[in-house]
Amino acid sequence: MEKHLNKKGFTLVELLAVIVVLAIVMALAVISISNVINDARKNTFVTDALSFLDGAHQLVSSDSVSNLLGGDGSGSYAPNCSGSSSDTKYIPLLAINLEKGGVKSPWGNKYVKGETTTEGKGNGSFVMVSSVIGTQGGCTYKYSIYLTDGVHSIGTSDSPIEEGQVNTSKITVK
Repeated sequence: MEKHLNKKGFTLVELLAVIVVLAIVMALAVISISNVINDARKNTFVTDALSFLDGAHQLVSSDSVSNLLGGDGSGSYAPNCSGSSSDTKYIPLLAINLEKGGVKSPWGNKYVKGETTTEGKGNGSFVMVSSVIGTQGGCTYKYSIYLTDGVHSIGTSDSPIEEGQVNTSKITVK
């Protein structure tokens, strides 16, 4: 009697080819997912910067109203709008109360809040507010931000980024 061998199944070479193809697909998926996660972190960093800028707007607005109602402006975050020259104030992140967030960056590092004052930049993140005196004598405020977690930053302490220019392309990594 003759035995017929059943030759159904996969060879070792075929199995190895499938495993190699799956490994390549997995590597591409991991790279794509890590790019998506990094983009999401960058977008959150920009959102945090915009939240700090909004908080600075609220501080300056409340200080401006207080000054108009008879406050002397001492300790105020609102730059001086009287006279013909502009004024600049620095708002430390510690002075800006956000509803949520603002403690850690999307990468898990604490924001460097530093010990800045209204008169100087100090060594931490800040919002810079400058008064701009118009040709007709009107006054507006220009806002810029330097935000850092020690590794990632938007702007520098010497060159903060203007409010309208804050985006993911402005994020730098040490």
